[in-house]
Amino acid sequence: ANTATQALVSSTGLEQEEFVEMMNEKVKSLGLEKTNFVDPIGLSSWNTSTAVEVAKLLIEALKNPSIRECVSTEMYVFKNFEGKSKTVKSTDILLDDFEATDIKILGGKTGFTGAAGYCFTSMFENIDNKRVVTVVLGSHGHADRFSYTKYLVNWVYGNYIWKY
Repeated sequence: ANTATQALVSSTGLEQEEFVEMMNEKVKSLGLEKTNFVDPIGLSSWNTSTAVEVAKLLIEALKNPSIRECVSTEMYVFKNFEGKSKTVKSTDILLDDFEATDIKILGGKTGFTGAAGYCFTSMFENIDNKRVVTVVLGSHGHADRFSYTKYLVNWVYGNYIWKY
C-alpha cells in the first residue's frame, strides 16, 4: 500500500529526497541505467524504467525473504495502537489463481500511473523449479495486466523447453 511505503520512508529518519537518492544509488549499483526514481512510492509519471530493468528489480527484491513473504500474501490483518483491527489486501489477483496447477507465483507487484497504465511484474515457478519473470506495462484496464500475465505464463510453461 502506498501509505505503508510512505510510513517506511518516514521510519528511516531520512527526508523523502534523501530516500529517493538512495533508491537511485541502489539501481545504479545493480547496473540499471534506464531506471530513475523521483518519488519513493512510484506514483510520479517522472519515474522511469524499462521492462527488462523492472524484471531485474523484481528478481533482486525477491531475494529478500521479507519482501518475498509480503508480495506473496493475499491478506494481512493487524491491530493498530488503539487495538482496532485493520486488513490490508493484496492487489495481486493471481496469488490464488494458479493453485490447481503445477505453477506457483512467488510474488509480484502491481502499479498504475496515467503515463504507464496498469502494470504488473511477477515471478512464477513450476514443479521443475523453472522460473519465469513477466512484466506487463501499459495495460488499459485493471484486469488486463493479470489476464496478459496469465496468458504469458501458461504459454511459456506450455511451449518453452529449458536446455539445462
